[in-house]
Amino acid sequence: GCGAGLFSRSIGLAGLYLLLRSGISVILPPKHLCCGYPLLAQGLEQAYLANQDRNLPVLRQCMQDARKLGLRISTVLTSCGTCRESLAKYSVEMIFGLDVTHQDVTQYLLHRLPACPPLDGERLVYHAACHAEWTGLHGPKAAEAYRAALARLTGAKVALSPGCCGESGLGALTSPDIYDRIRARKQEQLTEDLKNCSDCPVVVGCPSCKVGVSRSLAALGRPPMVRHTVEHLARRLGGDDWMQKLLAAVEHAPSAGGLRVLGSLEPATCPG
Repeated sequence: GCGAGLFSRSIGLAGLYLLLRSGISVILPPKHLCCGYPLLAQGLEQAYLANQDRNLPVLRQCMQDARKLGLRISTVLTSCGTCRESLAKYSVEMIFGLDVTHQDVTQYLLHRLPACPPLDGERLVYHAACHAEWTGLHGPKAAEAYRAALARLTGAKVALSPGCCGESGLGALTSPDIYDRIRARKQEQLTEDLKNCSDCPVVVGCPSCKVGVSRSLAALGRPPMVRHTVEHLARRLGGDDWMQKLLAAVEHAPSAGGLRVLGSLEPATCPG
């Protein structure tokens, strides 16, 4: 998506890093594709459909190229709830096959990464996005499933921070009076959440929420320690230099049949 690939590329790279360390083969489209959701949210349906028409041939070609190389696409992953909702309108099952599942990358990884030894006294605040990151559940149930899985994986005490961050893509631009009030309520919530933990990182599952929560913390005069969940997990598994490790592996990876073959990423294990 745009948020994880263009505006905050560390999110997309962290997702890729964790997938590769989990032994998952990853296929990326040959060029960036915007899902078009902001157009749809503003009622620009024809522009959304035109964007979809540009994307569909690229996705189909990606699937065909994978098949020629003997690869079977089993799962379509996104790191943004709005992207996932938009791709659902593309009928990804019709593109890639009825046996293909469509999930949030964090939900997919939480069942495949090793549990980390808990850090002494580690506490996290999880901001639940309006577009739920956990598929198969809705509303508060989705947020609680995400929070509980993150707590099991990291061993940290994870508190749930409800409420819209007020970023909302184009909504904050087109209706600032409304979203200023929403943002003010979120700032009150964050003040309460961080009352006894001034240095707790806030983890989010949505790139837009990373921007929105960061703005609220800055307005409160707090360090904007906000990470997408995959960024946080990449740091736990690979250390602060996880991105350098990934980029070095890509740079030195041999090419086979047009694919970069990465063999230098160690299996996912948490540092002792």
